Amino acid sequence: MVARLSRILPFPSAVPLAGLFLMLLSGCVTAPQQTCSIQSARVDLATHYTLVRDKLAFGPLPRGFLAQADLYRIGVNRSRIHPCEYLKIRKELYLRRNPDAALDFTETRKFYAQDGTLIASHTEDLSSQLRASGFYSATTVLPIPRSAPAGNYLIVSRLSFRRRGERRSMPLARAEETFTIVPRSTGAPAALRWR
Repeated sequence: MVARLSRILPFPSAVPLAGLFLMLLSGCVTAPQQTCSIQSARVDLATHYTLVRDKLAFGPLPRGFLAQADLYRIGVNRSRIHPCEYLKIRKELYLRRNPDAALDFTETRKFYAQDGTLIASHTEDLSSQLRASGFYSATTVLPIPRSAPAGNYLIVSRLSFRRRGERRSMPLARAEETFTIVPRSTGAPAALRWR
């Protein structure tokens, strides 16, 4: 058989190339699947607010209030994303708080599917980050798993506070954003998809 191939293919280096081509055609070799890098990477999923400006453009906190969020919004870096990619959630908060009150702040993010099904919920204690009045910003990373179904999703973020030692918390602000997970491509060029 090698003699026949050498008559057909005049260059000896072409023999391995012809063998690979024949294996691809027979279905013995397939293109390697792309790995989902987010499944093996260690990523900090916590929210880290940074005080950007401590100047109060909205004036002092109204009398009798413990805290007020004059601005609270979230956004995403991409409105359409594939599985195995990272979605970055940007947050902005303009907080006025009573400097003499011992307050605990929590933020809860909930993710909903298009039909309203709750997919996931995550609550974080932000008390050590929101110690003063001012304008804060943060970015949180959300890994989109390989198994995430395509469709539209809603992120709802709620900020609340309570006096330290009390059980009952008060809602402070709410924000929401949508994004779409598009079907994951196989990663193999169309010419290599034999099955």
